[in-house]
Amino acid sequence: MQTRREVEVAVVGAGVIGTSAALALQRSGKKTLLIEQYQFGGSHGSSGGGSRIVHYVNTGCSSLASILQDAMKRWRELDDEVDDQLLVSPMKMLMVGKAKETVEKLATSVQDSCSITPSQANSKYKTEYSEEYTMFEYPGAAVLRADLSRAALLRLYQESGGEVLEGWKVAEIAGGEEDGRVRVRGPNGEVRASSVVLCPGPWAGYLLHNLGVDLPLQPIKSRVCFYQRGEFPDIVLLDSTDVSDMVYLLPALDIPNSLKVGYSGVEVHPDDPDPDLSRTEEEVKEYVAEHLSLGGKHSHQDCWYTNTPDKTFILDHHPTFPNIVYAVGFSGRGFTVAPTIGHILACMVTGRDHGFNISPFSASRFSTEPKSMV
Repeated sequence: MQTRREVEVAVVGAGVIGTSAALALQRSGKKTLLIEQYQFGGSHGSSGGGSRIVHYVNTGCSSLASILQDAMKRWRELDDEVDDQLLVSPMKMLMVGKAKETVEKLATSVQDSCSITPSQANSKYKTEYSEEYTMFEYPGAAVLRADLSRAALLRLYQESGGEVLEGWKVAEIAGGEEDGRVRVRGPNGEVRASSVVLCPGPWAGYLLHNLGVDLPLQPIKSRVCFYQRGEFPDIVLLDSTDVSDMVYLLPALDIPNSLKVGYSGVEVHPDDPDPDLSRTEEEVKEYVAEHLSLGGKHSHQDCWYTNTPDKTFILDHHPTFPNIVYAVGFSGRGFTVAPTIGHILACMVTGRDHGFNISPFSASRFSTEPKSMV
């Protein structure tokens, strides 16, 4: 059956960013339609999985600090609003890295960080790091039940009167209608909206290119590995030796007595059904063998994220059609900031003051400012 709909706002992409934006828009009084190309509950895109790290450590620009703080507050408020326990907190984080200046800078971005020597960490956490590492502990991290959190956002959105189209792939978005509306087209029909919010995850480059905006986005597919906990304590660990591509470890909240370890990935087209991720898996295995006293690996899961050159997300309006806004390139930190980004996107649509300096996240920071070719 072909869809023919007219709405105030269409949000394309029902990952955690898009669903957060849809909820904020619906609660602001805008009649909103959330469009998702897959059926809900699947593991496609960047928002699947059982657990995510949430923390204040600022690996980006100074304007990100207030967003990180606000996002943690909003996650706690959401946790209080729903019946499910979404956040496991507080949880201690161990940040390590070979670049001393980088680690020390990261430590200054959070309160209550405490330096620790590799020998102290090895004794306390049963790790194996050499003296070339610099590290600190931070007590204010949390682990988020990712699938439950996304489901809670969707449930609240629908309870607020928001509508969804699932299994509805978007093929084209077109602005410039005589009445100023935006057309969202796909094989299953057409939606016309006064405003459109694009949160399409790894498919962002394709949709924006067809709108005449080319951005330096890298869709990355990665493989996270699940290990038996062994004697390893209940902490979050980040290795910032390569700050643009950190090794991370956290409790796997959906798998008993297990830890989730991830690292780098490979750049692939988001519709590639079976990229070779064996090297990514091998890098995780090598890191665990060298530094961590874990039990055996028992399973893995593939996931997506989208990088920008500076590993910082992009929030902007289309240069020709200001009623099209987009949030892309979260470089693996989308879950951390999702509720605040949703609030900001809603305000970008409604014209309300969102209270943040988002100019550092504009697409114009890249060497060639995106221009419409429409």
